[in-house]
Amino acid sequence: SVVARPAFEPLEQPLRLALGTLRQRYGELLVIVYHPVIGLAGGLEPDRNERLLLDVSKELGIPCFSVRAAMVRERDGRHLVSNGFINKLPGEGHLNATGQRIVGAAVWNYLATAF
Repeated sequence: SVVARPAFEPLEQPLRLALGTLRQRYGELLVIVYHPVIGLAGGLEPDRNERLLLDVSKELGIPCFSVRAAMVRERDGRHLVSNGFINKLPGEGHLNATGQRIVGAAVWNYLATAF
């Protein structure tokens, strides 16, 4: 028997709709920064959802980038995790000061070169 595969991955269709709506609303002002939760063990390879976001954004002409590499460099090189606070496990939860610095620097660098 033949198993029919959906035309889209489960997240692709709603992602396309959401990104298209954001693009219509914000136009050229829209820039998406993806910050993955890499925790204590995540590597440089994007997961399926990250890759999908980057690919669909590119197809729709929306500037989109990930700060995964910077977060991994900070964790592996300086032993600083980007997520988590004193009341959580290291590497889990919201962006902490390290994560905010990484995202802020990435946005600043993007804006400095985009205009």
